[in-house]
Amino acid sequence: MANFDRRAFISSFSGAALALSGLGRHASATNGVRIVMIHGCCQPDRSAEEIGQQWLAALKSGAAAAGLHVPQDVEFVFPYYGAKLGEWIERYSVKPTTSIVSKGNSHQDDYLRFQLELAEELLVKEKIPLSEVGAEYQGAPGEKGPLNWEWVQAVLRTLEARNDRLAQFTLDTFTRDAFLYLNRKPVRNDINNIILKHLDDRPTIVVAHSLGTVVAYDVLRSNRFNVPLFVTLGSPLGLRTVSKRLTPIAFPQGVSSWNNFYDDRDPVALYPLDSENFRVDPEVSNISDIQNGTRNRHGIDGYLSSPSVVGRILE
Repeated sequence: MANFDRRAFISSFSGAALALSGLGRHASATNGVRIVMIHGCCQPDRSAEEIGQQWLAALKSGAAAAGLHVPQDVEFVFPYYGAKLGEWIERYSVKPTTSIVSKGNSHQDDYLRFQLELAEELLVKEKIPLSEVGAEYQGAPGEKGPLNWEWVQAVLRTLEARNDRLAQFTLDTFTRDAFLYLNRKPVRNDINNIILKHLDDRPTIVVAHSLGTVVAYDVLRSNRFNVPLFVTLGSPLGLRTVSKRLTPIAFPQGVSSWNNFYDDRDPVALYPLDSENFRVDPEVSNISDIQNGTRNRHGIDGYLSSPSVVGRILE
């Protein structure tokens, strides 16, 4: 865990922050406000400092494109849960489905059930018949269900073949981390407690990405904080397999405004947080005209470097 103040911003970029502060229109709404930024999945070997530098560099790029600069009294906070999640992955010995070659333990079996539930949700939404999965299946005849890892792999291959947005590797690595957070209470408690250490009664903008949007939502719906703005980037909350494990779904108390940004090519942010996929009152404001230039259209760099995203955070 690490806090990033203006001095850290300046030192991280060896003067780049000074250039940023002279870019143009002053972003005054954030003056004196903390911004808590919550990272996404698959980052067990990084540090809060490394993630913070990456996020701030992307923010700098987006601010420059938007003609904004970062107010000097903004405090950036980067709670880091990646290492803790990595410890739980090792403890439970849960492998990505694409790397399974033999039957695993009970946690692995539960993960296969979770992943097949998600994959079948996508098959229905994408209107892909099971006959296409059968054509991809390479295992022995028998039960085609969640404990048949070859069948689950065939479903993932079918999704990718029909829609390259549904990349098998991306879905596999994301769903493993999401499975552990959503289905193992000790994992959820550990991660939520890391986030809770950085939230109090001070006005705080919360910006979250990928799995971090699930974590942030769970924390904010269960506690009341002073959050004038909640920004989600590349969020999977529109997936029923995810949201059903966060019931009751409700707009978080203490959050004044919630903006959900996504690229409609993003393989994780598959559906908007609208009345069909994530019914809350008031409704979440969904913005889908983001052109995420990262390789899989999901990377944080591609979101935070977007002028519309940064403009909303710093307006």
